[in-house]
Amino acid sequence: MPQVLFVHSSPPASEIRRVSQGFCTRQMARVLKDQIKGRDVRIVDRDVAANPPGMVDSHWLAAANKEQAHRYPADVARLKESDMLSDEVLKSDVIVIACPLVSGHIPMPLKAWMDNIVRPGKTFTKPDNKRLTHTYGLLHDKLVVLLETETNDVRPRFMFQAATDAQLRATLTKLGVKRFERVTVKEGDNPAIEPCDPVSWVKCEAALQELASKLKQRWEYRAQG
Repeated sequence: MPQVLFVHSSPPASEIRRVSQGFCTRQMARVLKDQIKGRDVRIVDRDVAANPPGMVDSHWLAAANKEQAHRYPADVARLKESDMLSDEVLKSDVIVIACPLVSGHIPMPLKAWMDNIVRPGKTFTKPDNKRLTHTYGLLHDKLVVLLETETNDVRPRFMFQAATDAQLRATLTKLGVKRFERVTVKEGDNPAIEPCDPVSWVKCEAALQELASKLKQRWEYRAQG
């Protein structure tokens, strides 16, 4: 049974106001989820906005770079959350990241999640002997779906959105991801009334439906193989 991991980085549902673009990315995720859910698909939600992962620090790095047999109980405890987040990624065939536009930067909770899943020996190899001279990403069989918002302001759309998208792709590519899908929606001219642009939303829904069909075909192909 394929597992799909949804990573939500927009404001928690309880905090989203009509002026918040977080509404759009969460709505996109709900539509895609409704399209693919069923008995043959396992869906996992990871809301990093509501429950931000711990930040990576020197203690985390020291623990992560030790061989598992050499870790002290304190090291194991420090990596417990990271292990859980990394295992969710490793068990998932598809990773859906819902990311709103935030001034050209990845939202900090999402950045913390990404830092926690960059794990030597789990999500990439560590060149610690003569046979391994370079790192190798271990997520090469995953498909990453980016659900992103676009602003109606032309300058930020090209500058900020491109920067955010590039940051996400760069890290995940280093972890071995080779396949990406991207669906975007524009914000409404008056977010207080219409968070998502109506015309853009119609196109977005069609793109999400097409994406859902691609995912089902992917799983059918793998089941036959």
